[in-house]
Amino acid sequence: MIAVCIIGIAFMPLLMMYMNGVSSANASAAYTVAANLAQKQFELLKTKDKNFWTQYGADLNIPWQDYSQANPIIINSVPFTIVTRSEASDVDDQLIKVTVSVNWHENNKEQTQQFIRLYDKNP
Repeated sequence: MIAVCIIGIAFMPLLMMYMNGVSSANASAAYTVAANLAQKQFELLKTKDKNFWTQYGADLNIPWQDYSQANPIIINSVPFTIVTRSEASDVDDQLIKVTVSVNWHENNKEQTQQFIRLYDKNP
């Protein structure tokens, strides 16, 4: 009986390490998905012409550009919401600052990852 208790106590830290490892792997998978979704939005915005940037140039929300997927996008049973905002750049008046925020819930907490890129108004 005592031996079983000692073995159980010895395995407890190993079990905790395993659980933390699985939790970290899930978190890093969600961050990777968020980065890929933001990159997809940036790549789709890269193809836009001058008229698009004239319309969305200053302080506006830009809709999700992949019309084959609805926003929020559900991947691995986790809904990811993409919010894209454009504003005039402080660096140069020919540039537009675009911020893509990807939001999701993980472990009862809201997670957000933000990415920023500058686009030329006259591509």
